[in-house]
Amino acid sequence: MGQRFGGGRGYGPKILLYVLKMTLRLRNISFWITSVYGPAENNAEKDVFLDELIASQPPANTPWICLGDFNLICDARDKNNNNINRRQLRKFRQALDASELLEIKLQNGRYTWSNGQRNPTLVHLDRVFCNKEWDDLFSGYILQALSSSLSNQCPLFLCNQQQPHRMATFRFDIFGPEPRTSMMWYRLLGSFLCD
Repeated sequence: MGQRFGGGRGYGPKILLYVLKMTLRLRNISFWITSVYGPAENNAEKDVFLDELIASQPPANTPWICLGDFNLICDARDKNNNNINRRQLRKFRQALDASELLEIKLQNGRYTWSNGQRNPTLVHLDRVFCNKEWDDLFSGYILQALSSSLSNQCPLFLCNQQQPHRMATFRFDIFGPEPRTSMMWYRLLGSFLCD
């Protein structure tokens, strides 16, 4: 397990939570970014995951964005059927409230995952949240769903609607657990966190 706010934390093959500090040099802005992959099935692992999410909250007044596949829903409307674990739904909302996270709403879609069946289950599992400090710095950002024929999940695109897109210079203050993970982050973040 990595240090608090540093590196990645894994709880077996189903839970991942990475916390990084990022700096955009062109704007001289630093913020925390947390990438998550929440457990899909086990309620006990989901509880541990939510506790870790709360514990990953950065120091006060630090801009923070938290994104990924949470494998949880915030609202009954996030699923197209009534097979809903309301206890986990409430715990997820409580964790978001405790972390002071606000959702960056998906602009052009309702669901981000499908089981691919003839009568599919559709769920909004992939999300982007931020705290007030991040939202104040990047208020013009919106979230869009991209199409994918290669996956049962919908890729998300976070983009700035106020300014033309250009590559922002940034550096990692904390790297992931492996160099290739750092390169993956560099490509991923360099493509959507620019203004």
